[in-house]
Amino acid sequence: MICILSKQKVILIFDKQIILSERIHNKGDTMKQLIGQVSHIYKNIWFLLSIALKQAPFFSIYLIISPLLLQLIIFVEHTYMIAYLIDCVQYQKSFVNALLFIIAVFFLSVVHSIVSRFVYDIIAPKAAERINREIRCKLYNKTCNLDLECYDSPDFYNDYVWAMEQANTRIYEVIDTVGNALGTIGIIFVIAGYILSSEKLGIVISIGTFITSTIFSLVINKKNFFLDNDMRPAKRKSEYIHRVFYLADFAKEIRMSDIKNKLYQNHKDAMEKQKDIVDKQTKPLFFLSFLKDFICNKFLYEGFYLLYLAYITIVKKVLSYGTMVALFNSVQNLSNSLLQISQLISQFQGHSLYIDKIKKILEYKEKIVDGPKSLPYGTTSESLELKNVSFGYGDKMILKNINLVIHPGERIALVGYNGAGKTTLIKLILRLYDPEAGTILYDGNDICEYKLSDYRSLFGTIFQDYQLFSATLGENIVMAPSEIDPQRAKISLKESGFYDKYITLINGYETQLTNEFYEDGIGLSGGESQKLAIARCLYKDSRILIMDEPSSALDPYAEYLMNNTILQVASGKTIIIISHRLTTTKMVDRILMLDHGEIVEQGSHDELMRQNGQYARMFHLQSSLYTD
Repeated sequence: MICILSKQKVILIFDKQIILSERIHNKGDTMKQLIGQVSHIYKNIWFLLSIALKQAPFFSIYLIISPLLLQLIIFVEHTYMIAYLIDCVQYQKSFVNALLFIIAVFFLSVVHSIVSRFVYDIIAPKAAERINREIRCKLYNKTCNLDLECYDSPDFYNDYVWAMEQANTRIYEVIDTVGNALGTIGIIFVIAGYILSSEKLGIVISIGTFITSTIFSLVINKKNFFLDNDMRPAKRKSEYIHRVFYLADFAKEIRMSDIKNKLYQNHKDAMEKQKDIVDKQTKPLFFLSFLKDFICNKFLYEGFYLLYLAYITIVKKVLSYGTMVALFNSVQNLSNSLLQISQLISQFQGHSLYIDKIKKILEYKEKIVDGPKSLPYGTTSESLELKNVSFGYGDKMILKNINLVIHPGERIALVGYNGAGKTTLIKLILRLYDPEAGTILYDGNDICEYKLSDYRSLFGTIFQDYQLFSATLGENIVMAPSEIDPQRAKISLKESGFYDKYITLINGYETQLTNEFYEDGIGLSGGESQKLAIARCLYKDSRILIMDEPSSALDPYAEYLMNNTILQVASGKTIIIISHRLTTTKMVDRILMLDHGEIVEQGSHDELMRQNGQYARMFHLQSSLYTD
């Protein structure tokens, strides 16, 4: 029995050691996690702060130290000076002493105000512009290189929009928080030194307030972040509807349909969703905030400590009246400063969460990157070959095992019903996406081996959703910083059919498109816009022309004339056209019929008509629409 009990005791002790070891280990892990979180926050804050310091060092440093200077002036002016003046009255000191002290404090305050006005009125505008430009340019440069698949991810796109919206304001909020932290820490040492020189209980009161407030603030801040995060999708929906109602792009459709009632309902649903989230999460926030304010302010400071000071001053006569007032104000200021530290900690935590969004964009590693090879300018065109190419979005396969060779100077038409994969195939050829399987070759080399700018310079493109920019006509044609070549542009405008419109423009190539920024800007019709998009494609004079529904805004006859013109003026170039109107397909060398991501038929118009397959059925269907 003794032996068994001894074994049980040994086992019990051993189990306790294991439990104790696990607790120590868990505490160690928790400490490592805390240190890791602090380090992560520091790196994030320094990331934005270093941008400001590099672009505007004097301005940034002043913003950081200014709160400390202001806190010191406030302490001297509102705490120490009041105590000094009360003591002058109590101990009947000379009025000259009080006057000199007041003059010195006044002079210090005036100097600080003058310096602040100089910095904010003279230095700040230029400094802020440099800082804003730097952070914006970082994001703009990154945006130009983001993989297109990033726009297909709702989560990534949400973070992207968030980063773009927050960038400019967040950097100043970080500077402001760092400055407030420095000022708060500095004044804590000053006030704590003053309190310790008179009595010590105020320090204990302040520390207790700080600890309880910090705990509450961290919990509240985390709940606020998740509240904001949960509301983000509904906010985006309501903001989208807000844009729809004021953007000119939607004005005609709203007036000519009943879509506004649907938008009203969608907006109402989005607002109801936000209300439900707020109702669910704000009640706990209210309760936590109430407890924080009551424990930290009403009970500890305004109740207990005020009674204690009155007792030791009036009954014990340990303190002078001025010192009592100064201590009460000092402990209040110290408590507020320590509370401010807890708030600043939560602010740093909040900044870090938002900076993570910005860094997620800036530190994103592109999948589509430059290869080592250059393409010599002016070399003859080579064949473009797709070998066993497959691609999909998520789990949905769009293209399956595509094999295709496009020869130099060949004119290709891609046809098929919506969703067949025509535009996706074009995006793969342009290397806007890389295939999930298979290889695309140019001149016998994998296109991934070429520098992106060199490879993409091979192509002149008109996308189905082309865009015109709020810039001059010339800039919309050249699409580059270089000056426009008037003769070359004139030829392009004539070939695209836009020249008749051009000669009516008083300002010529300096004509502003859209009137978003200029009252004399012009708006173009859908057909005119499409002709201009074609003109800039022709102006680029690339080896390969890719046109994704280039004439959808034109009537069939105008489309026929324009396509015929393009095929003639681009003689010798490789041309790939996507078109739903099969009148164009008669003009090309080869037609590729796509269905469910596969090339099901290919050949000339006559060959495919003789096959009497899908292409022939589609052609006969369209022909009947024009002949019936």
